[in-house]
Amino acid sequence: MTRTKAAASVLLFVAMLGLCPTSARSQAGKPFVLPSSCTVPFADIEILRSIDKNCGILGDSPGSSPEHQEQNRRKNNLCATDSLKDITVEDLVDLQEKVDASGLKYDREHLPDNRSVLEDLGEGEVVRIVGLIQMARFSNKKTGESVNCHKKETSNDIHIELVGELGQTECEGFTAEIIPHHRPGAWTPGDLTAPFRPVRLTGQLFFDASHHPCENGHTTDGPARATEWEIHPVYNVEICKNKTVAKCPINDDSVWRRLE
Repeated sequence: MTRTKAAASVLLFVAMLGLCPTSARSQAGKPFVLPSSCTVPFADIEILRSIDKNCGILGDSPGSSPEHQEQNRRKNNLCATDSLKDITVEDLVDLQEKVDASGLKYDREHLPDNRSVLEDLGEGEVVRIVGLIQMARFSNKKTGESVNCHKKETSNDIHIELVGELGQTECEGFTAEIIPHHRPGAWTPGDLTAPFRPVRLTGQLFFDASHHPCENGHTTDGPARATEWEIHPVYNVEICKNKTVAKCPINDDSVWRRLE
């Protein structure tokens, strides 16, 4: 991503808030508002939910943590408009290696105060990927998450763990997240796992700087996965008509049907 685009991202942040940058605060109790120029990617099947009325785009991240606010904003970005780019699990792992080589420091308590390295690697782009769903569930149903104003049960992201092919472990896979805002009725954990077939996901490329990937086949810091690069939020879910990844080419639209 260019510096010009990075600057535009900051301006979009301000526009979404409708506030000056220094006055950003928790948006619990405030509506989820997108810029007038933004169309929800799945607008034809969207469902407005209670969380859309009382949890803004920043969630309830504390006002003293602009880094947390910015990461929440990116998690809720339904407005990415870059040209679609097809990627693979290997591409996500390669991006992880580039982040680690850059020396960027990140963890739950110390989110990056400058995400330009991540933007240069593609954060914020619209990407599409094929994978096999290992598991889909609502995240943190009991305690909730800051990005969703710590609401519980189904007012949370749907956390999806995927791998590139049969036989791989979670530590060889990646994560996608469907946010609760405007979420279509058919996009539920049950609907996602029932087909047991390859899925083609489209969405924003996002780096989860709160965690670290597996090392030596194990994780002690968040979900088990090979990379912290995610599809988050998901913009489209498609199920393959065939049962194997080999028979589900990413660029063959004839074998994919939208989950709706």
